[in-house]
Amino acid sequence: GKYIGLYFSASWCGGCRKYTPMLAKLYNKIHEDKNWEVIWVTHDHNEPDADKYFKEMPWIRLPWNQIDTRGKSMFKLTKQKFIPTIAMIDPTFKVINPEASEDIE
Repeated sequence: GKYIGLYFSASWCGGCRKYTPMLAKLYNKIHEDKNWEVIWVTHDHNEPDADKYFKEMPWIRLPWNQIDTRGKSMFKLTKQKFIPTIAMIDPTFKVINPEASEDIE
């Protein structure tokens, strides 16, 4: 299995706009070698904004039709309070670092 980073962000978030390019650079550098994947979980208010912002990202995303269900559950289960943030999950789906965004910076 892979390690997964659940990336919670949105196009309207200024901090996210600054953080996404840093994360993309790291992702492109190590995701193949480190057995690591990022899944974007948007906090955008509408699908067109999310689609446009996602074009800047090299990873996969949670489908728009799952944001209100699975996306909100993931945010709550990983004990998130703000965006941008990344929660790291191990191959057994255990949250191993709920605030990995600080480590990535």
